[in-house]
Amino acid sequence: MTPRIMLLYAKHRLFSSIPVLPGDNQGCAVVESEVYNKPLLYQFKQVKMETSLFQQESSSAMKTVCLLVVVFFASAFSCFAQDNLPADQPATQQTSERDAAALASRNTYIIGPSDIIIVTVFKEPNLSGSLLVRPDGMISMPLLGDIQASGKMPLYLADEITAKLKKYMQDPNVTVVLSQINSKKVYLIGEVAKTGPVEMTPNMTLLQAIATAGGLGPYANSKKIYILRDQDGKQKKISVQYKQALKGDASLNLILTPGDTIIVP
Repeated sequence: MTPRIMLLYAKHRLFSSIPVLPGDNQGCAVVESEVYNKPLLYQFKQVKMETSLFQQESSSAMKTVCLLVVVFFASAFSCFAQDNLPADQPATQQTSERDAAALASRNTYIIGPSDIIIVTVFKEPNLSGSLLVRPDGMISMPLLGDIQASGKMPLYLADEITAKLKKYMQDPNVTVVLSQINSKKVYLIGEVAKTGPVEMTPNMTLLQAIATAGGLGPYANSKKIYILRDQDGKQKKISVQYKQALKGDASLNLILTPGDTIIVP
């Protein structure tokens, strides 16, 4: 409330509280009340109009401010959603692609010795379980005996087991899943940062295997590196031209096979 309104309000309360006296003083009181109250009433009407206009202007201003606040937050939320949408989509797409690639590699993987597979026969727990592929590539199952697993994909092995079980049951449902991959490894010996087995990736090369092992040691003789590989039951020595392979000669960056041993003198 402004000082002007407070002053007018005080005057109104003062003169409206003057009592009406009996006798001769009544006229004076009436005259005095009329003298002071008429201008005061006019002033209060004017103040009331000004106050009403001020309230209307304040209400309009508040509505405008509220509208601007709503528009601001709506715009900010829209920008935030648009900024996040493109970032989420590629991440989801990349995750899906990785899952699809992993599934494809599992279905096309060739089982090898020392791999562990899980054979599940639906509603037949006695025929199901985790099996280790022996060094000769065979697995053993109840009723069926020894089955060749090495060199086959899990889907093909499941079909073969299904065909064999049809002699003992009707419509067997068999699945074969890789549990652990142990056969796809190469070995590094000598002057490398980390000796021992290295899990292979598809089409792993000589340089990739050495890099996975942490690279050559400070005293490595790169000119005398060679690979030992089993072929037809015999061990073959393959010479390596390491420096030429580093220079970009793809023909010298040999593709490894499971079981290769890289010797770094």
